[in-house]
Amino acid sequence: MTERIIVPDAVLDELEASRSFEAFYEAEARILFRRLWLVTGNRAEAEELMQDAFLSVWQRWDRVGGMDDPV
Repeated sequence: MTERIIVPDAVLDELEASRSFEAFYEAEARILFRRLWLVTGNRAEAEELMQDAFLSVWQRWDRVGGMDDPV
């Protein structure tokens, strides 16, 4: 007999948001990093700025992810 696992909607919503954010990150990270490196001239600083930017986006993904063009 197989048990059926019920997953709350909130968990499914979080998983979907995580996947869409991951796709956004994969599409935009290289471009943003290159631009930040050109502006700063410093790889470590560019990486840190990029991490800060994507963390801010993730914290607001419930709003940003619904935009027509989140970039």
